[in-house]
Amino acid sequence: MAHLRDEVRRMCLSLYAKQSIRMPKKINCSIAGIPFSIYSDSNEPIQWLEENLHAFISKSHPILKFYLQHKKGIHRLSQLPEVKWEKDSFEIRLNGFCINGNIPAGKVHVQTRHRWAVGELLRTFFSIYLIKREGFLLHASCIMHKGGAYVFSGPSQSGKTTIARLASGRPVLTDESIAIVRRSGTYRAFATPFYGEFGMINKNINGKIKALFFIEKSNRFSHERLTSLNAHLELFKNIILRGRNIMLIKDLFNTFSKFTNTVPCFKLSFRNGHGIWGYLDENITPILS
Repeated sequence: MAHLRDEVRRMCLSLYAKQSIRMPKKINCSIAGIPFSIYSDSNEPIQWLEENLHAFISKSHPILKFYLQHKKGIHRLSQLPEVKWEKDSFEIRLNGFCINGNIPAGKVHVQTRHRWAVGELLRTFFSIYLIKREGFLLHASCIMHKGGAYVFSGPSQSGKTTIARLASGRPVLTDESIAIVRRSGTYRAFATPFYGEFGMINKNINGKIKALFFIEKSNRFSHERLTSLNAHLELFKNIILRGRNIMLIKDLFNTFSKFTNTVPCFKLSFRNGHGIWGYLDENITPILS
């Protein structure tokens, strides 16, 4: 009898171990105030997220659930994502990813041949998903100043990271990619884990946007208030949108119209040095108050 009990116990433990291996691994995160969970059939994506998105791990109830399945047979596609979005259902095909989802159901199914590229997956998804929530991802650094968020947008080498390094103790949301979302008629800037040379973001913070600046390096300080049309053109140059179709562009145009009618937008030439905050306080802050 003892031998039989040991054998049954061994079989039960073996069955439990196999079930545990098959059980999806899970982590809860939040980006742009949107809580979500990620389930994976392997440990690697969860470990990557724990190491690289630790500031964005969340205890909030998720409104989106990602189900990641590793699959070697996904064909290699072009680098430009293919996006299909009809009403509340969508399909995004990216190099090594096939993403299908339904927004009301809150479910996103992902087949991927990558085990580690979760950051690329989230960056692609949120660049599209935020547009459906009257928001967008923007190439920009963002610093909290005078109780609000100052956003500095521009292409590579324009000075986004330089301004982040000049923050002088002010909270830095990001030096590369900012999430902008409309909340209760105002626009807020959210930190994202999609950082640049400044390094990993350690706090998932957000603030009401006071002004947006399209920046360029110069040997002197100067600024110009932009019309809504010119601000539109600059936003389109610096938007992060991994995959486009006509419906997304229409939604984005409507979002930009509301944004530029709400948030003051400027062109800003600046020289390297800590004088930038004095210049802004003298020339921009009085306009915003």
